[in-house]
Amino acid sequence: MESLHVRKLVAALFAIILGVSALTLSAPSASHAALSSCSSGTACVWDSNDYKGNYMKASNLVNNYKTINWNNTSSGTPNDKANSVANRGSRCAVVFFQDTYHKGAGIRFNRPAAGGIKQDPYLKNGGGYSYTTGANTKNFENKISSHKWVNCA
Repeated sequence: MESLHVRKLVAALFAIILGVSALTLSAPSASHAALSSCSSGTACVWDSNDYKGNYMKASNLVNNYKTINWNNTSSGTPNDKANSVANRGSRCAVVFFQDTYHKGAGIRFNRPAAGGIKQDPYLKNGGGYSYTTGANTKNFENKISSHKWVNCA
């Protein structure tokens, strides 16, 4: 009788553990879900930290963020509103510039296959690689106005 009670208890505990494991595995973080909107072959910017909020993705260079809209809304442009960036390019690094037409300070992010820094969830801290003099210590939060692809393999 006691072994039957122990078996039922073990079975109940096992079921609880499996249920908790299933919940843990199937609940992606909000950051991961938003980052997944940046598809392969694109460079992306978000208006909030941790790849959240409005986003823009582009597979080509963009000379002027004032001339395009966010991808997930028709209101507003990404000009001077980026707080997170990612490079999902398959062949090139991407450089984000402070001014339109690839002018001013710029920070570079590697393509994923090259390793190294390929994204930054918090631009205020100055991520990426310096592409222009002084860019490595520059706060790029809400200051990006264009981007281009470089160092293509």
